[in-house]
Amino acid sequence: MTDQDREDGAEFIERVARVLRAPEVLDDGFERRVMATVRADGGSDRARWRRPFTLTSTPLRALAMAAGFAAIVATGTVGVQRMLGGPGAEGTVATAVNATDTVHVVRFVLAAAGAREVTVVGDFNGWTRGATRLAPVGADGVWSVSLPLGAGRHEYAFVVDGERWVADPLALRHVDEFGTESSILRVGAEVQPGA
Repeated sequence: MTDQDREDGAEFIERVARVLRAPEVLDDGFERRVMATVRADGGSDRARWRRPFTLTSTPLRALAMAAGFAAIVATGTVGVQRMLGGPGAEGTVATAVNATDTVHVVRFVLAAAGAREVTVVGDFNGWTRGATRLAPVGADGVWSVSLPLGAGRHEYAFVVDGERWVADPLALRHVDEFGTESSILRVGAEVQPGA
């Protein structure tokens, strides 16, 4: 984590804390309405809990509630850790481990002399034509784009000039039930053979 990330995090926490520290202001009729509802209810717990309840909130209040819930969970985790740690657990500190998915940057390259436009479609962009355009690079007719992809098996193909579907000539091929040919790319070391 860089110093800039820490500063950004501290700034975000301060903005959230400022909202949480602000007093909640209720209108003058709030107490009157609450007491009228309690009197009309007759004090019956059963009647109170059967009545429909609607909770409305702003995004900022929802964020504050989420932050409060996270604080409760974190506090509970420390307490459980100390309880399970037995004697001498006073010095135990709860730690959080960030589980991150590894993203790999993959460069797609196609030699398509005379092409006016080349795009790549695949399971990583919902097979949407025109969503991911390749740019012409140094050599005449060579197109390229780099994309972040998660580990696993990906299918893709190139679309030249918005019409011609081209499987990558340097990759494994796959033909679907309609006879359409695409390419297969396996990303990451954790991919098992045949996946």
